[in-house]
Amino acid sequence: MGLKQIALSYADLHFAVFPLSPKDKRPAIAEWNKHATTNKVVIKKWWDENPFYNIGIATGLPSGGLIVVDLDIDDEKGKNGIERLNKWQNDYGVHIPFNTATARTGRGGVHIFYRDVDTVYRNAADLFKDGSGVDVRANGGYIVAPGSVHPNGTPYEWINHPLVFGVAQTDAVVKALLSPTDKSSADPFKSPDVIGEGERNSALFKLASSMVAKGLSREAILAAVIAENDTKCVPPLDASEVETIVNSAWRYPNGTSPYNNAVSKPNTDNLSTDLVTLSAAEEKDPEWLIDGYIPRREITIIAGDGGTGKSFTWCALAAAVSTGHKSFLQNNLFANAPDKAPEKVLFFSSEDSYEYVLRRRLRKNGANLDNIKTLDCADDRFHAVTLNSDYLEKLIAAHRPALCIFDPIQAFVGGANMISRSEMRECMKRLHIYGEKYGTTFLLIMHTNKMQSVWGRNRLSDSSDIWDIARSVMIAGKADENGLRYLSHEKSNYGPRGKTVLFKILDETVTFQNYTDKRDREFVLEASKITRETPATDEAENFIISYLEEHGGSCEVKDLDNTAAACGIKNNAIKTAKQRLKTAGKIKIESTSRGQGKGFAWRVFLHPC
Repeated sequence: MGLKQIALSYADLHFAVFPLSPKDKRPAIAEWNKHATTNKVVIKKWWDENPFYNIGIATGLPSGGLIVVDLDIDDEKGKNGIERLNKWQNDYGVHIPFNTATARTGRGGVHIFYRDVDTVYRNAADLFKDGSGVDVRANGGYIVAPGSVHPNGTPYEWINHPLVFGVAQTDAVVKALLSPTDKSSADPFKSPDVIGEGERNSALFKLASSMVAKGLSREAILAAVIAENDTKCVPPLDASEVETIVNSAWRYPNGTSPYNNAVSKPNTDNLSTDLVTLSAAEEKDPEWLIDGYIPRREITIIAGDGGTGKSFTWCALAAAVSTGHKSFLQNNLFANAPDKAPEKVLFFSSEDSYEYVLRRRLRKNGANLDNIKTLDCADDRFHAVTLNSDYLEKLIAAHRPALCIFDPIQAFVGGANMISRSEMRECMKRLHIYGEKYGTTFLLIMHTNKMQSVWGRNRLSDSSDIWDIARSVMIAGKADENGLRYLSHEKSNYGPRGKTVLFKILDETVTFQNYTDKRDREFVLEASKITRETPATDEAENFIISYLEEHGGSCEVKDLDNTAAACGIKNNAIKTAKQRLKTAGKIKIESTSRGQGKGFAWRVFLHPC
């Protein structure tokens, strides 16, 4: 794969890229920080100009809160960032997650990739202030990406490819590592006298986690953290954000702080022992927000690769809920079902602007915009919206939406490690509570892991079996190269799976085309087969044309087939190539006489009239 194709693949991962000089770390363009992009037209233009450009990835905000821990190795300067990070982990008895995208640098160092949409971190050179080779690349910085070549001639390579491992969210330990407080101190809980804007969340979370581990009550912890915020943070965080931080620390699995192995057990003294007797319980039939596809008060997931129409899809569904009209999913199967009452929708998107993109899409899909509300991602409150936050409950309680959408889920897990099954269940369990309490249905939009030739739940496998947590799962994909897309209903806990819906996006409107019994598996395998066979078929076509030209424009079919086999061209490839060339009018095949008494033979002719 060439450097251009590699750079384009990074754009699919939402990494903002720009060109570096060939076999160099230096930017090849001026003001790279303003021009780093995921726009494929721009990326193609750069690498068409020079296909040997190295690839730079802008860290921080341009790449969706990308943070890279840079572990340098330089024997001459006595740097070994890997050993220094291990020492820090051993000193405090903690471990940062390594089950994330990780790369080997040209000098044998390591880049470890994380995301954090809650806190804006900046570059930090010499993180431990001891020249040991641990740096942080964040807002305002960049890294040299795998596929590039170091000035010493060594390539940068993936250890854990992001297509397989994804990019993990920062957990409490990573946040502590990134905190600019003095990490050489024997007391990792001592905060500085002044806590700056980029340090506040990490420092307060660390303080709260240490107090949870010591067994303090939630009220005492909240009071202490509020006091720390008011006296040391510049500027102080809002009270709601402080409460969110404390709640996150309080819910840390088993109450274990990453800074202390003590365990805080919840107080159960005042809890009732009454339980539900099933003979007195009411049986309820499932209710549907979108008949057959999205159950009410539950979690539904729509997953897919970039460019498969996920955001267009949820805009169309939100529009249907806001008006009460049937959605494109119900085009024919529920044609006689009456419309429902219009209902409210909340959505939170970290990827598309509601002003420049989403309002228009919703309007074109017929939405009642009075029934749809959101929060600008530039609003300070936006970072307080996570799947398990108290602030989310406040918003739901205040607006009582029938549908609440998060796009993508990866941006709203509040620091939970998506590779950890227990952390994701802890993160998402409150959505079930909110569903029952407020009647809200949750639609989570999710990037798939882009592993090749896998389907269904395996496409969500890098995200802690979120498949099991959801009650309904749909996967979006491309059905052909002419704009036809599919939405395959892969899981349904409350009834049979709905038919796969084929649709097109015309003028930003989702337009129903048909239903099919094919599932994601069949589409993936077909695409995989085409990917495998196309190069072989192209090679076979070239062989046929060349062979005919060398033999005066025609030959017997069996001679052509035997020669192709001798050249290592597979029978299926030569058959497909002949069919394609016939369809294109480049060859014809017909039965011809070999001469008197010699019978007939099938011959292939070049350029038939």
